[in-house]
Amino acid sequence: MLEVDIKVGGRLHDLSIAVVALGFLRRIAAGEFCIVFAAPPCCSFSVAHVPKLRNSSEARGIQPVPAEWSAYLRKHNSLADFAARAVA
Repeated sequence: MLEVDIKVGGRLHDLSIAVVALGFLRRIAAGEFCIVFAAPPCCSFSVAHVPKLRNSSEARGIQPVPAEWSAYLRKHNSLADFAARAVA
């Protein structure tokens, strides 16, 4: 069993880094894992999040994104993208 978490593997497990994500996607595609469980952070998707960062017509983030939230939103989008690609 392999636990992929930045608290375990640091930058080598940071799936928001494109080259790291690609490496894991290649391993998944090669059949290295029997099961993949993905749990990307969901708080930026919550309707209870303050400030509201998404809506039904701007699922990747409201425009303009508040400057202080842009990196946070970008990271959450990349982790959600990884999860979607991993299970596709």
